[in-house]
Amino acid sequence: MKRLRRMMGTIVLLTVVVVLIGYKKDVGATPVLELKTGSGSFALVMDGVGGDVADGVVTFNGTLGGFSVNVTTGAVTSTTPTRPELDLSTLQITFTGGSPDTLEIFFWDSTFGPVDTVATAFDTWVGGGTEGEVTLHVLYGDAGSKPDVTLVTLGPYTTEPFVDSGPTTVLTPIPAGLYTNTFSLGLYASITHTDTNQSTSFNFKTSVPEPGTLILLGTGLVGFGVFVRRFRKV
Repeated sequence: MKRLRRMMGTIVLLTVVVVLIGYKKDVGATPVLELKTGSGSFALVMDGVGGDVADGVVTFNGTLGGFSVNVTTGAVTSTTPTRPELDLSTLQITFTGGSPDTLEIFFWDSTFGPVDTVATAFDTWVGGGTEGEVTLHVLYGDAGSKPDVTLVTLGPYTTEPFVDSGPTTVLTPIPAGLYTNTFSLGLYASITHTDTNQSTSFNFKTSVPEPGTLILLGTGLVGFGVFVRRFRKV
């Protein structure tokens, strides 16, 4: 279990490095990262304010209630508002509290769109593992406001890796209104840990990709699942 946990952390770390080095910020991006626990602890990181890594990227690293949060990062990775792309990663969240608790992470940006008319779907995927329970959502809303309409739900996941708990990728038709209006978009994660030292790591992403990239992404995810299963048998 510990060996698999280290492997998951390494994979997520490499993903974060690629995101931070390779992304180009969408003009006008103003991302926000919110974290709160069921016991009432709260943290807010805004682009350009303390805790901010780079333009278009927000990160949190520290203790929140009974959770030790090791580098949770949200990034706007799209190069144009007509093809939105958000990425949320956490290297490792470890529970240090005594009583069961839930950590909610919400990463969002207030203005995207209208979506390119040749696009057909949001492509959403997640990789990672947990010793607790994780549920993930993609939400959208009116431009300038916090997203509040659920577009995609993945999970709940209760295993390392997630793929053993259920599907980890989904294509979702683009709501008609997003072709004609600007909108907000966000990634939400709910993480419940019940025992001390339980941990969770993941990389969660949604995008409106070029049509030809959908097949390549699907092939890569299948390969990742096969790799993890073989590793667990070693």
